[in-house]
Amino acid sequence: VIFENDEELIDATKTNFDFVLSTTVTWVKLLKKGNVKPVLVNQTQGSYGFVYYLVTRKDKNLTHLSDLKSQRLNILARTDGQTPSLWLEKILRDNKLPVKNKFFGEIFFDYKPTNILLPVFFKKVDAAVITKESFDVMCELNPNIKKDLNILAISKTLLFGVLSFDTKSKNKEREKFIYDILTTMHNDADGRQFLSLFSLDKIIPYKEEYLSKFMELYK
Repeated sequence: VIFENDEELIDATKTNFDFVLSTTVTWVKLLKKGNVKPVLVNQTQGSYGFVYYLVTRKDKNLTHLSDLKSQRLNILARTDGQTPSLWLEKILRDNKLPVKNKFFGEIFFDYKPTNILLPVFFKKVDAAVITKESFDVMCELNPNIKKDLNILAISKTLLFGVLSFDTKSKNKEREKFIYDILTTMHNDADGRQFLSLFSLDKIIPYKEEYLSKFMELYK
């Protein structure tokens, strides 16, 4: 079942379910309801989360965060309020700058890396927030991107997605069955193909330490 918003998902966890896959932002909301327990997380490029870059063109001389005031910004995300937005708000606060909607002149969201980074490369947009993984792939395809763009800020590794089980479930045998399937998908060709759709290497067990860096975004 695919839900259109957090409210629908939270409401659905009031009844029995096998597992929920959500962004970390949504998961924090689910935790407050007490209906989910974190079990697994995504792994990409050997890491449990994503590192985000804030990039600009070198020839625009936008070398400090304050230089981006009133500039146009692209963010790699389907919607506002997700992890890259939280990180951006965090670094703006740390630099005693206004919230992003008041600081930047225009903000555009898209889930396709090419739609986020190429406008910066071609001087149509002033800056972009993109994952390290996507940035590296695009630099491999076009080495001029790495030559012409400047990485203005780098995030810590931030937990992006969490797979949770139902706290009310009594069927431990079924939980183990699902757990074993999800954690071994990368060993099967079909499983690897499915994981590749989400840019994942594999699914790994959750650890409490994975959450600590993410929660710093709210401070």
